[in-house]
Amino acid sequence: MGTHNSGARGRFYLQQLELENNELKMCSYTITDYLEAHRRGDVAFAELGYRKLLLASNQNYDVLHLLAMLCLETERPDEAFSLIAMALKVKPESAVIWNSAGVIHRQNQQIQEAKNCWLRALDLDGRLEDAYVNLLDTLSAEPERPPEFRAICIGAIENRVPLRRPYYELARLQLEEDDQIGAAETWLRMIQERLACESDVLELADSLSHPEAINQVVKVCHELARREDAPVAALQTLSVILTGRLSPYHQRQLSAEMRSEIEATVRGYLAQARQLSQSGKGLFLIARCLRQMGYAAEAIDHLQTAFRLDPQYLPIQQCLANATLETGDVETARAIFRSVVTGDHPMPQSEFELSRIEEVGSPEAISRLREMLRSVTLPEQEKKLCLFALGNRLQSQEKWEEAATQYLLASEIGNTDEQLRNKERYSAQPICRTYDAEYFQAVQWHDRCESDLPIFIVGMPRSGTTLVEQILSCHPDLFAAGELPTIAHLFDSLTNGEEQWKSDPQLLRSSEIARLKPLGDQYIAELMRRMAGAEMPKRVTDKMPTNHRYLGFIANILPKANIVHVLREPKDVFASCIQLNLNWPFSDPDALVYYIKQYQRLMMHWRKTLPINLVEVQYEQLVQNARPEVSRLLESVGLEWDESCLNHTNARREVRTPSKAQVRRGLYTTSIDKWKRYERVFGKYYARLDQDSE
Repeated sequence: MGTHNSGARGRFYLQQLELENNELKMCSYTITDYLEAHRRGDVAFAELGYRKLLLASNQNYDVLHLLAMLCLETERPDEAFSLIAMALKVKPESAVIWNSAGVIHRQNQQIQEAKNCWLRALDLDGRLEDAYVNLLDTLSAEPERPPEFRAICIGAIENRVPLRRPYYELARLQLEEDDQIGAAETWLRMIQERLACESDVLELADSLSHPEAINQVVKVCHELARREDAPVAALQTLSVILTGRLSPYHQRQLSAEMRSEIEATVRGYLAQARQLSQSGKGLFLIARCLRQMGYAAEAIDHLQTAFRLDPQYLPIQQCLANATLETGDVETARAIFRSVVTGDHPMPQSEFELSRIEEVGSPEAISRLREMLRSVTLPEQEKKLCLFALGNRLQSQEKWEEAATQYLLASEIGNTDEQLRNKERYSAQPICRTYDAEYFQAVQWHDRCESDLPIFIVGMPRSGTTLVEQILSCHPDLFAAGELPTIAHLFDSLTNGEEQWKSDPQLLRSSEIARLKPLGDQYIAELMRRMAGAEMPKRVTDKMPTNHRYLGFIANILPKANIVHVLREPKDVFASCIQLNLNWPFSDPDALVYYIKQYQRLMMHWRKTLPINLVEVQYEQLVQNARPEVSRLLESVGLEWDESCLNHTNARREVRTPSKAQVRRGLYTTSIDKWKRYERVFGKYYARLDQDSE
């Protein structure tokens, strides 16, 4: 059955109406027969019947009520008012009739009168769903939600009305007030009542950052998940939150064993949720978790099914495009992104991704982006993505200065957190002072891990580290493990996250020497876990660019490891980083200049002191003259020449770095000296990069 007088007219369901006084008959027809005709849409027959029944008894409130709503439906508001007033006079204690009176007032823009009617209905029946829905719809349409909005939500929850919206709206209010613990409690009640849907799980789980709130949700959902009749939302919630703990940002805080355990747990919950949820949004949620864990190909299978079930839910298409791009199918990803951005709803994330793989100016795209940026309600992070995308589009039209201006505007968003800036700011000086030639000399007499399996690829972000790993990944004797947080985690385990070692090198040295072999063995064990199921290779790459900070530590715990340092013109690195939506400090021009100078100083120190094999690859030489550079690289890390390394675009491995699209292309030289195009805008930063010290 359809909904009658829904939407702007308020909520009034004919199919749910229970008649209290249905004994009236006219010839062979009863009020129930006319109600059925009304439900079917035979309004003329229903009205004729209602009026005949009123001739027999004009005190029948059911008939008055139904005829009033029929008049409203057929745009006769005055008659509807008259009839509903008569019905209330006969039956003033009917919550259902008061609710319908509110619907009539709302249709005639008498908002306060409508609210009074719905509040009266709730006084009479605190569990009347339609009255709650009508009130929430009306109050949420106001410029600012009035105080009674919260009270209505709480009233519905306390009366255990089986509606998800009061829980959802109250949780959102609590999040806006930064009451994450309160929001978590509301959300958990919604899950326990089995009212949460997949979109609630995504939105609310992604909104939690307070450790106490997160732990509270995880604890309760774990208990719910152990039940035989586990709510699917509890399983989904656990999957989303636990997968977040596997993100690159959080991985440093987890041991290899913990990451492995969390991943196995998440996969178990996802398998359960897959059996219980067959909706498009549910499958999207599962796929998003899989993609975050690095299983893009598996995620694609779920996303394709999800799209068939719910083709209008744009996040499915957006996630599918990203997963497809990560597996190397750039053309398919481009087609999906295009279909998303040309739809009716703005999608800044897709605009940004498409602008990076579609090297055309596209006036239509520029117009879309400018229109989005004019919106005063656009969230900051979406505005940031639009600015980056606009810069990329303008760059494709060779409007270099205007593009650079957009990049700088984007870089101003989200870079004001002083606590983050102070935490992430690093200096080469204490590292150089700790890992000096004397210390390396002392360490060599200790027992250490003798594995020559790892190749560490380091350098600045956007220097070509992904390209180098992609080339090496084509070698049959090598396994490419991608960007691993393992070294940083092992180093942090020595210092317990404390900074004292920077002022007293001996603190770190004594702790490190006591654990040299176990630390190296731990790292190799993590590589073996990553390669589970793969044929044992001769070498494994770890392409975490920021491992350049830990080369002294690596040399001590893995003395037979190989280091590949990828260099690129610093001004090109700067220009390339500023064009991307990277984390701080790589998104902040001043912080980025400082970081590059510290990196240069530290690499100069390693060249002089590092006691293990260090080979340097110049990006510009690699793309201009690949064969001799690749040959030299392979020889330096103990691998024989293999022609397949010159066909890196054929590698089907998943790539999740910002270079995921570029490495699918053949070698190109158009990015060499690209910095010159932005010199008028970025010039002051370039000048600082050219200085001898920072």
